[in-house]
Amino acid sequence: MSHTQPSPSLTPSRTLVEARLFSNELSLPLKALLDSGSDENFIDTDLVTQNNIPLTLLPQPREVSALDGRHLAEINHQTQPLTLVASGKHRETLQFLPISSPHSPLP
Repeated sequence: MSHTQPSPSLTPSRTLVEARLFSNELSLPLKALLDSGSDENFIDTDLVTQNNIPLTLLPQPREVSALDGRHLAEINHQTQPLTLVASGKHRETLQFLPISSPHSPLP
């Protein structure tokens, strides 16, 4: 079995940036991983629990898979809308899918 590196043009761009999450009750500084290859917005389940970020039930569970097709999780909830301010300039209101990320807490 051989292992080849993906072409640089096919490798998704990933960048860590200074960011802050806001809601009515929350103002949380953090480092956000911006992954241009991701189809969704994810947040670490521990971050959600530690900061009491409210969740809502999804109409249908969402399957999350890695690029190689491996099953990563089934997600049943999403966060309430949160405002993410990245690099002090970019502001966006998003809902995140909580996922366990033991190696790289998200965002």
